Amino acid sequence: MTVLLTFNPLGSVTASQIVMLALAIVFLTVVMISTGRRIRESRALTGRPVREKYAELENRQAARRDVEQVMLELDKLARQVHARIDTKLVRLEALIRDADRRIAALAPSTPQSKDPRSTTSAPRESVFAGVGGDPGEGDAKRFAFIYRLSEQGLSVVQIAEQVARPQGEIELILGLRKAQVKSTRLKAEPTLPPT
Repeated sequence: MTVLLTFNPLGSVTASQIVMLALAIVFLTVVMISTGRRIRESRALTGRPVREKYAELENRQAARRDVEQVMLELDKLARQVHARIDTKLVRLEALIRDADRRIAALAPSTPQSKDPRSTTSAPRESVFAGVGGDPGEGDAKRFAFIYRLSEQGLSVVQIAEQVARPQGEIELILGLRKAQVKSTRLKAEPTLPPT
């Protein structure tokens, strides 16, 4: 053992100093390895989720833009459909007025006959005498009379009997009124801006 202790290449360094130096080197090596590992782990943890979060955020924004675009298109389509319905409603009312005028023009020249679709044979002029005379002239008053009867709780059959009109016509007149009320409600409701 004296041989090992006498052979000292570092000169005057003692064995305890060599052990301390070796322990310091081992300690520094362990510290550097653990620090490097921590740095790599933190880079791996912070780098990947940030990219994923950014991609997820981009996806959410794209989805939001798509939904807003669809909402705008639906709003535009709803306005177009509403305009078409209004146009067709106006045309239908004009056709009904025209048909009423033609019926009124033909009524005096044809003999009074019972309408198979109505339950009474009373002439039309006598029923509407107090609400505008000829059915072709007082459409608004005639319709108001039918509306009043409906509001009083009379059924379509009872109204048709009282005004000597077919049930289908009474249903159409009342249906048009419901469509007009619904149309005015839709026009009155403010549209919400897209969020």
